[in-house]
Amino acid sequence: MLDDPLQSLDDVNLLGLIDLLRRTKDRRQLIVSTHDSRFGRLLARKLRPVSPDQRTLVITLAGWGRSGPTITQGEIPRDSEVVRIAA
Repeated sequence: MLDDPLQSLDDVNLLGLIDLLRRTKDRRQLIVSTHDSRFGRLLARKLRPVSPDQRTLVITLAGWGRSGPTITQGEIPRDSEVVRIAA
């Protein structure tokens, strides 16, 4: 579980962190919270599922009212394109 991991990171180290998370997601469940919507969208794109047994959920706190938080949840679709490397 990572709470706002981009704090004090420059762009190069932020991309390195995302690459580390991409390699880790196959072996561990990841929970990342952030207040930065751009970083959240980047994570959703980079951590999207690539196999049928993977899931990526985005849970957003959309607001707060008298009855409590308003939460939205969405699942990132699996990447259906197969990456082909030319030989």
